[in-house]
Amino acid sequence: MIANVESEYERLRSLGPIGIRELPESSEIRLAKDATIVVWHDVLSTGEHRVVVQGMRKRFFGLMHRVFVRGFSLAADERIRQLTDSELEDFT
Repeated sequence: MIANVESEYERLRSLGPIGIRELPESSEIRLAKDATIVVWHDVLSTGEHRVVVQGMRKRFFGLMHRVFVRGFSLAADERIRQLTDSELEDFT
């Protein structure tokens, strides 16, 4: 799961500013019956584009999930930075 999240994170970062801005609000990639990657794309009031890759694997008969996240933001000046742990808290 971690490798899948890392791979999708790197793929999205490599899209460049135009590709990042054109991402849908969310998309889902089903890896297996119990594993899914969701990509979240938010545009903040500052004009910053926040992209989060969230990998989830069902555990214990679907009652709990193991979650792994990575994310980055694209600033209005086109600089890309990795999101902090506190910025990713809502996705874990």
